[in-house]
Amino acid sequence: MARRGGPSSSWMRPDIRKAVYYRDGYRCVYCGKGVEHGVKLTLDHVRARYRGGNNKPENSITCCIGCNSAKQDMTMSSWFRFLREKGVNTDGLRARIRRLTRTPLDKQAPANLFHEVRRK
Repeated sequence: MARRGGPSSSWMRPDIRKAVYYRDGYRCVYCGKGVEHGVKLTLDHVRARYRGGNNKPENSITCCIGCNSAKQDMTMSSWFRFLREKGVNTDGLRARIRRLTRTPLDKQAPANLFHEVRRK
């Protein structure tokens, strides 16, 4: 299945996308790197659309381009197994993702905060 777009893809409204980044602390949920590390952030579907997932914020987490590219269309179980094989401690990651995706979005998140964090 072809992937649409990249960090600026249009499958989620920009204000909602920024609110998800804000909710997740402008960091990749998988590797922990943030914009201050120079990584480009995007969103990842927790459950892929072709596996029954949707485009709602509750099914989206912040992810760096590197992790998103490595994960591709893996299930979370396969992705965690892959990470563990690479030496990444995945203890608590599933619970963290569940907690983040259940956190209501702050749609009043400062629109300019993303740009301020990138400059640091």
